Amino acid sequence: MNKIRRYYFTCASGNKYSLKLSCNMFRDRDGKYQINYTFRQNNAVLFTGNDFHCPGFYNPVGKQSAMSLMGFLTLKDGDTDAEYFDNYTPEQIAFSESWDCEELSSIVYDYDNRKG
Repeated sequence: MNKIRRYYFTCASGNKYSLKLSCNMFRDRDGKYQINYTFRQNNAVLFTGNDFHCPGFYNPVGKQSAMSLMGFLTLKDGDTDAEYFDNYTPEQIAFSESWDCEELSSIVYDYDNRKG
């Protein structure tokens, strides 16, 4: 069974973002789910991959997984080693340097640090 879920974000700039997660619900040998994802900016694909894994106790297409992945997609220069960005496209670099990236990163931060 394949589960799919989409998350939508609109930034103050007016740019619209969507994150599509899909998972075949099989766990790898470490007990983690492999998640396929597509992150779009105004319908243009910005990031896509199947290299994200979440713990088996997460809903693989749930909000925890989405926010965890968004934490990686919104990394900026200075957040991690510079080599992390070596294979980024010009569009991905521009996104990582944008206020939209900062705004989306704040959403992830607020989610991770919520009370209760």
